[in-house]
Amino acid sequence: YAKKLSWSKTIDKPIIGVCAGQQLLSVVFGGKLKRLKEPIIGVHLVKPHKNRSFLDSYDSAFNVYALYSHLVSLPKGFVSLASSKFNPHEIIAHETKPIAGFAFHPEVLNKHLFRAFLESVGKNK
Repeated sequence: YAKKLSWSKTIDKPIIGVCAGQQLLSVVFGGKLKRLKEPIIGVHLVKPHKNRSFLDSYDSAFNVYALYSHLVSLPKGFVSLASSKFNPHEIIAHETKPIAGFAFHPEVLNKHLFRAFLESVGKNK
């Protein structure tokens, strides 16, 4: 599927990848996947990093719902915005393009993250 999504490298529209979507974004932009021995399922804490972009309103860790069995490596041009004890790249974002990927499922506990991302990329236009 990564080849079918290669167009995402050339457009300047917001893209949000959730779970497998984050994995596809990583691969499309040159990252790699690592299969976990056991999947990560359930609620756990995610800690925002200092370069947290659209996570500016988060001063401390927050709960997320996860259901994934692969980790992504950080592709060239991306930064890691948040991590957990399970995953160093819970949230990734492109440095210059309006692209973000979530390893967890924001639609379960963190729907507001979608709006925060879209509002942040809207400010940069």
